[in-house]
Amino acid sequence: MKPCRHTDHVEGCRLCWLARYDAVYREQWGILGAPEPVPAGSPFKPAKPIPTRPPCVHLGDPLTGNERQVAGLPHLRAWRRCGLGHGEMPGVVCTCFAVPKGCKGCPDYTADGG
Repeated sequence: MKPCRHTDHVEGCRLCWLARYDAVYREQWGILGAPEPVPAGSPFKPAKPIPTRPPCVHLGDPLTGNERQVAGLPHLRAWRRCGLGHGEMPGVVCTCFAVPKGCKGCPDYTADGG
């Protein structure tokens, strides 16, 4: 369900617009079916995808389910080994966390070009 909670399309509501015309938001909110084509002269534009940066060369393999359980780490996150020893748990980071727990904003980040 879209966050604005309008049951019908409300003209001028950005969230209603996204629910009607943007595939990414439709999927996120559990709205089935393809989006409608954006009409000419629409006051809104589809959301631009957020570019993702390549993984860091220092990241190793993801932790297995058993390793996450033993370490007491939540299974909903993608925990990986860090070759530089960063992380809340030394050497284990989650790429969605900010420094010092994870990779986001890490000063030692080096893009993996391969």
